Amino acid sequence: MVSFTDSQEVSATVASVSKSTIGTINVAKGRTFLLTNVWFGSAQKGVGILEIDLYASMIGRYVFNTDSAIEVAAESMGWPLNIPVPGPATITLSTEQAAATSNLVRAQINYIDTAGAA
Repeated sequence: MVSFTDSQEVSATVASVSKSTIGTINVAKGRTFLLTNVWFGSAQKGVGILEIDLYASMIGRYVFNTDSAIEVAAESMGWPLNIPVPGPATITLSTEQAAATSNLVRAQINYIDTAGAA
């Protein structure tokens, strides 16, 4: 097995307090992502939502880490996770913003990718 640490970032402009998708990340068949950290940022703050299609009962709601969608401040550590996601699977990152003002919203997921046989 080959394993390595990786991350992916998604972003969207959101102008709603209703649940809005920021982006999706696909885990391919034969791979497993061990999610280790999630981070959400936006000037409007709000709640970040992590959904994994394999885990229908997962709650996955996180208060935003920072009020900036373009930089991670020293005090804005991501939320620690320990969630294995075997592929095929879809990870969806969404938000419920605190205000309906148009803002850039960004989310980042960190993980260990088990890429199968070398």
